[in-house]
Amino acid sequence: MVRKGILALVAAILGMGLSSLSMAQEGGAAPARPSRIERALAGLTLSADEKAKVDPIVAEFKEKRKAVTDRDERRKISEEYVGKITPLLSAENKTKFEEALKTPPPPKKEGEGKKEGEQK
Repeated sequence: MVRKGILALVAAILGMGLSSLSMAQEGGAAPARPSRIERALAGLTLSADEKAKVDPIVAEFKEKRKAVTDRDERRKISEEYVGKITPLLSAENKTKFEEALKTPPPPKKEGEGKKEGEQK
């Protein structure tokens, strides 16, 4: 009887460990907050032409930024992609985009962007 209880406990612990391992392999982080660029673009009404040009650049930006953890390097990447996106926008959207980029991000929610088990 005790042996079955121990086996059940071991199985539960192993199950939790494998779950944590799979989360770690998948990045394990809480869903990432939208980047400054994504927040700025979300406030725009892009024409079909602008959207067709900007979307692939944003996708490339997200992939490149995801691979980098250094804060300064991420800033450089953001600046690079702002430079790629801005010329593709209409005059009105360019003004709105540049203003939105100056807006500070909303405060982080509890645990946002942290990997499982990571503390403040």
